[in-house]
Amino acid sequence: MLFLTSPNRKSAVKKLVKIRWLNTYNFEKEVKTIVKTVCNICGKDFDKLDEAENFGLHYKVGYGSVHDGDEIDLDLCCSCFDEFIDYIISRCKINPIKNNDYVGGK
Repeated sequence: MLFLTSPNRKSAVKKLVKIRWLNTYNFEKEVKTIVKTVCNICGKDFDKLDEAENFGLHYKVGYGSVHDGDEIDLDLCCSCFDEFIDYIISRCKINPIKNNDYVGGK
C-alpha cells in the first residue's frame, strides 16, 4: 500500500471512492439489463410465475456421455415443463414423480 502525504492522500481517496462508485453503478446498471430468462422450447419470455418456479437444468456433463464436456443450460416455462415432464414420465420404467397417484396427461 502506498502512503501519501496529507493533501495527496485526500485527493487519492476521493478519486478511489469515485471510481468504486462508478464501477458499482455501471455493474448494477449492466446486471439489470442482462437478467431475462427465455424458455428454450417455446421461446417465451418468463413471466412472474415462470421465474418463481424456475424449472431448468444447468449442468456440465461429465464422462460417460456423448455430450462429455457440454454445458446444459435449459430453462422451461411452466407450460413446457408440464409437456416435457409428461413425455419423460411416459418413457420411464420408474416414475420420477414422488406423488405416486400422478398418472400424467392433461
